[in-house]
Amino acid sequence: MGDIIPMSNNSIIGKLAKASQEAYPVCDYDNFLGDNYILVKCTMTIHDVANPKNFIQIKGCSAFGAHDKYGSGNAMSYSRKYAFLNALNLATGL
Repeated sequence: MGDIIPMSNNSIIGKLAKASQEAYPVCDYDNFLGDNYILVKCTMTIHDVANPKNFIQIKGCSAFGAHDKYGSGNAMSYSRKYAFLNALNLATGL
């Protein structure tokens, strides 16, 4: 087994910038209202710009928000973030 070589931030940013020109993400959201929270579930489809019939789909990334004027926006942002992290297979909380 080989050594793990960490990537620099510039290398990661360069790869993501290139990928953002070759792929287009679209999110569909489902909202669930609880007594004192909102749950937002994101299903993200990332299309290949060169061939839009090719895509990947990430289902079921969700986040909670409070029942206030920012709750649904916060939950949507976090559920989209988690979908991107899952698409890139990046761990969180490290």
